[in-house]
Amino acid sequence: MVRNVNAIMLLVVAVCLMIGAVPASAQSTMWYGGDWDSTFALSSYVNESYMQNGVYDDFNVGSTSTIDKVFASAFAFDPYGVSNQAYWEVRSGMSSGNKGVLIASGIDTEQFTALGGWDGYLVNSVSIDVPDFTLTPGTYWLTIKPKMSSLRDVPARAYLGTTDGTNGVGTPLGNGNAFTINQDGNTNLVTGYSPNEDFTYGVITRDATNVPEPTSLLTMGLPVFMLGLGKLRRQRK
Repeated sequence: MVRNVNAIMLLVVAVCLMIGAVPASAQSTMWYGGDWDSTFALSSYVNESYMQNGVYDDFNVGSTSTIDKVFASAFAFDPYGVSNQAYWEVRSGMSSGNKGVLIASGIDTEQFTALGGWDGYLVNSVSIDVPDFTLTPGTYWLTIKPKMSSLRDVPARAYLGTTDGTNGVGTPLGNGNAFTINQDGNTNLVTGYSPNEDFTYGVITRDATNVPEPTSLLTMGLPVFMLGLGKLRRQRK
């Protein structure tokens, strides 16, 4: 009986080693514009009245990366507004009067963290798990536009917080190179609104973790598996 248990334990260890050969991954923040300065927020939303405005802020990608999540650390919502999903985009090559090239986009479920109130608005951080997509080195622009429904007979909006770059990650920070695309589809540089004209967006990537190479795990696991299987067979004869 003890021998059977020992053989079975060897098989279990071997299987665990070989399962570990599946490559692991972890998330890391590639870029974050910085914490909200609590001084200003610019509209970025779509609503049921087909009104919309999008704030696009730029970020740099240094090496080919898989994007897993996008977020904004501060969105101010009209108190009578409700949102469960958000529209997001990543573009390249934006400039005044030029929307650039759409790289990736979607409409996905939002996750909220309540941060309190500000000037009559409800402030939340917003994050979105996006279908994985790959960005090569370069400069890109991100927008997040919560889909707003109203509990009153007036349209509801959401407003993205500005930042001075405090606790920011990656580049650029505080460069004032953000744009809006408005209801009419016009692309304009964000200027004249606030002392800080960068925003609280962020981008999270999926990176490989430092685990043993799959071939090494398979090399370790297969002999152990064969040893356990051989012991179990001999004990059954």
